[in-house]
This record gives sequence, C-alpha cells and structure tokens, in this order.
Amino acid sequence: MKEVYEIKNIEQLKAIGDPLRIKILWKIIEQSMTGKMIGDSLGLPASKIHYHLKELEKAEIVTVERTEEKNGIMQKFYRSVAYQLKIDHGLLPHSDLITDSMRSNILSSLDLSRELVSKAEDKLFSESINSEDSLLTGRAINTNLTKDQIQWLQEKMDELVHMLLADSDQQKDSKGKKHHINWIVVPIEEDEEEA
Repeated sequence: MKEVYEIKNIEQLKAIGDPLRIKILWKIIEQSMTGKMIGDSLGLPASKIHYHLKELEKAEIVTVERTEEKNGIMQKFYRSVAYQLKIDHGLLPHSDLITDSMRSNILSSLDLSRELVSKAEDKLFSESINSEDSLLTGRAINTNLTKDQIQWLQEKMDELVHMLLADSDQQKDSKGKKHHINWIVVPIEEDEEEA
C-alpha cells in the first residue's frame, strides 16, 4: 500500500466528495474489509456499501486486496490505495468540489476520533485495563498563523506521518499498541474566538 496517493482528475475528486465514501475509506485504511463488514460497522446495508465501493474502485481509490471463498460465495476484501490522499494543485479551479471533499473527510475523521475516544474512555474506567495502556492524550490550541507557517506546519505533519508509517511498517511484530492520531488546522473567525 502506498503512503500517499494523489487525486489527479475530476472523476476521482467527485468520487471522494460523498461523505459516506469518506467514511468507507476511513474503515479500510488500516485493514481490508468486505462490503458486508463495512456495512455492519456503519449500520448500513451491504448493497449500499457495495455501490460506493464500486465507484471508489472505478476511480482507482480502493482496490481489492484479496478474495476468499465462503459458503460458495467469493468475498472481496477492499482496501484504500494509500494511507493518505492528496489533491493535485491542478484541480484548484474546482475548489467547490475540493471543499466538499475536505469537509467530508474532516467530519468523518472527527466522527472516528470521537468514537475511538469514547471507547478508550470506557476502557480507562474498567478495571481490566493495565494503567500503562491507558494513555489518552490530546492538545488543542488557538494561535495566529501566516500562510508560510501553515505551509511549514503541513510539511512537518507530513514528515511526522511519514516517519510514523515507516516505523509502523518496520515494526509490524512489535509489542506497540495501535493508536489513532488526528490533526486538524481550521481558521477561526475573530468573533468565534472571543465567544
């Protein structure tokens, strides 16, 4: 699986513009899943998920990682083509599509983060978890940033993601515990900040 895949055309951009497709992509970044498995985890019928998977596959954003036969039925396990999707700067004239895709992605990532934090909190308060495993951390700041600083921040986040993914791939058999990391940089209006 690639670390980064660049969205190069309008069809791909439209394919990731649907909020449900973004949710599907979030489910199959770390592991391959069948349409039924994805549907069960999202509380949706497999037929609906299969339609969206076919559209994502047609746009070359997901691939069939493997197939398995179960009870005479061939099951397809889908996986995202990369850990991270980036949008080609040549598509900037279609900023309305980009904005919709980014909004969908950010909201889906927040939903996933909220779900994972909730599960982690439940474990924190149960007696069965080891205190060493109970590290739940987060940071939030409001600060002024120039365009150059935002670009620098993006480069640093990309470097860190690259390092973490490289380490993760090299240490598949390590005793490290899987963690979810979510960075979002959002401009805020002055009156929102003061409220």
